[in-house]
This record gives sequence, C-alpha cells and structure tokens, in this order.
Amino acid sequence: MVLDKKNMQKDNGGRTFEDKLLSLQTSNFLDRMVFNFIQEISIIGFRYCFDKNRSKMRRLMWSMLILLAIGLAGYQICDRIALYTSYSTTSDINMINANTLDFPQVTICNENAARMSVAKKYGMFHRGSFWVTADYNFTVTRAGSFYGLTLALFANQLDYLGTTSPSAGFRLLLHDPAEFPLMQESAIKLSPGFITSVSVAYSTTKRQPPPYGICLDRPNYHQTDCIMKCEAQYVYEKCGCKFFYEKDLVAPICDFVELYKCAQTALFKFNNDLTMKGARSCNCPPQCVSNTYQLTVSQDIFSNRFATLASNFTAVNNVSLPVTLSKQVIMENYVAVQVYYSTMQYFSITTNPGYSFMGLLSDIGGALGLLLGATILTFVEIAEFVWELAWFWYITRFAKDDTKENKVIVVHKTKQTKIIPFFAD
Repeated sequence: MVLDKKNMQKDNGGRTFEDKLLSLQTSNFLDRMVFNFIQEISIIGFRYCFDKNRSKMRRLMWSMLILLAIGLAGYQICDRIALYTSYSTTSDINMINANTLDFPQVTICNENAARMSVAKKYGMFHRGSFWVTADYNFTVTRAGSFYGLTLALFANQLDYLGTTSPSAGFRLLLHDPAEFPLMQESAIKLSPGFITSVSVAYSTTKRQPPPYGICLDRPNYHQTDCIMKCEAQYVYEKCGCKFFYEKDLVAPICDFVELYKCAQTALFKFNNDLTMKGARSCNCPPQCVSNTYQLTVSQDIFSNRFATLASNFTAVNNVSLPVTLSKQVIMENYVAVQVYYSTMQYFSITTNPGYSFMGLLSDIGGALGLLLGATILTFVEIAEFVWELAWFWYITRFAKDDTKENKVIVVHKTKQTKIIPFFAD
C-alpha cells in the first residue's frame, strides 16, 4: 500500500502517520538493543540493576554495589597508570664468576708539574709535549699479584721545580679505556721508598635509556670525555689556547702564563658560576654501560737490604740512570707498584623497568575481574554498543530525510520494516 503524504491525516500533535510509524519502529528497536546490551555485557550483576522481576530494594542494592565496584576499579586503574608513567626502575645485582677479565687502563703521572731541566733549556713559557701515552691490551685468567702488572718507577727529585711540585712521587689511576683520566680527582698517590699494592675489584653497570633513565648508548662515548671537551671549548673561546691533554681541538697549547692567568681562571668560572651552570650546560649524560674499579691500597717501606742490593745491582750492570744510585737516592726516588685483581668474580648491576606494560595490563585485568567480573574486552563491548547507538541515530535520521524528500512511505501488511545496525547479522 502506497500513501501520499499530502493525503495523510495529522493527529492532535501535528504528526503524520509516517512520523508515528517510524517513531514506533525506532523506539522498539532501541529498547531491544539496550535490553540485549544489559543482558549480554560481561559485568557480573549489571543486569540485576534493571531486572523488573526483582524488588526495588534489591535493584538499588545491586546498583550501589556496581557503582562502588566501578569506583574502586577506576581508582586502582588510575593508580597503576600513574605508577607506569612514573617510569620507575629496579636494580638487579649479580655476582658473576669470570674465566677471564680485561685489565683496566693504567695511567701514571709524575707529581713534578715542571721539569727543571726543560725549564732551563726552553724557559718557563715553552710550549711542548707534556705526556706520553702507552697503549696495551691484555686479559688475566687468575687473581693475585703474580698475574697482574708490576712497575718500577723513578721519580728523579733532582729535576723537580720546587715552586710547582710541593710533593714527590707519582699518581696512579685505573679507569676504562674510553674514559679520560681525571688524575686530580680520582688518582691515588705513590710515595717514593715504598712498595704499593693495588688490589682491584671490578664491577659493571648497565643503565636504562629514556624514558626510564638518562644515559647515552653510543660507541666510544664517555661522559667524562664529553665534559672535558666542553670545558676545553670554553677555555679556547676565552683564552685562545687549549690544555695540553685536549687532542681533538685544533688550537695552540696554553703556555705557563696563559695556563695560570687565563685558562685556570676560566675553568674555575666555568665550573663554579651558577649562572652558567657549568658542566650541566654541556648536555653530557652518562654512558649506558660503565665499568668501575674499586681499589684497595696497601704500602710497605723498602727494607735496608733491598735498597743496598738495588744500588749494587745498578752499579755492577751499568744501568743508565740520570743520577748515581745510592741507598738514600733509592729511598727518595724509587717507587714500586703492583696492580692486580683480587678476585675473578665481579658484580653486574643492571637497571630494569620497575613496572612493565604487561604488568600494567595484568593489574588492570585483575582489578576488573576481581571487582566487576569483567575483562579488558568488556571495554570493547561498551565501545561496540556506543558505535551501534551512533550508527542507529545516523540511520534513523537518514531514513526520515529520505522519506521527506520522496514524500512517499511504503507500509508492508505482513511484516514491519526493520532498521539494521552496522554490526548486526
């Protein structure tokens, strides 16, 4: 049966037969869709809140329980999300038995800041080479002084320039090969007339990169080198020269006057001026993997018998030394040092994420399951229901606009017209 809209009678409210029919169909389908959602959603007790076969008191009780459970679950989920976004970390400390260990880099400097012989020959303001480096690489298979490094050093105090060298002896530092040796900050002193034993305990640390931590994972990178280069660049900009240890910067080495009148002052200002923030402005994060060497130092004085034998040995074998050896010279200049691993075990310290994403999902699922009997897929059910409501609203509005344009509505006698949602079968 086809009806012309012009001939349709209107009710007291001004609605046509078409409007009433479409409104009735829409209302029935919407009721069925909401009813099915209440019955099928995977939240235990949710359907009891709308069950008309139950008393109002029981429906009110279930409603309060559901609201309380939703509140507790929401609080727990927010707390877990806040914990996850804080990016906390934990540290695992393991003791590892190693078959071999790489020997650390050993750097030794004489306490003599300026040699008298060089000062007499070239003058105090001579620009020259201040140090010599020796590269070596070996591993050890056993702990103990017999399997380490033994050195005999001669201080030669007669060549000391007293104004710049108040103490005699050497400084020794064990460090990673990629790390610049900070002799003033971390080195130990070796005094003449003593045998110094340096027992080494090795440990390694692995840090997490952002967002869990601040570190840089790059080959041949070390935080100390980065800071030193930043300092050297600042000194060069202020003084026009560089420190003798800076190899990458193309600039002349600071002489004695430039070193003490300009470079040292600029470096002090760089590290102590709060307005400049010093090393903090260099953007030099620590490396993600670093090696640490813990030292245990002990000293024994040379025996009188050893000093006598050493002086006789050099005299008999014509050993070339800058001075004639005697017992007094040996006690004032001779230094012996032994560097060795105390154990073949080392500590491995690894930083791990304190709260993983899978842990977050597990806690959210646990809160939903314990308090509501739901799962994360319950949110998919809710999202599907909201989408069907939106699609249903769009279809009904489109149907009204279409009938108004055509001014015709088709009414079937045997069955009603169905409005099918997007996800319906």
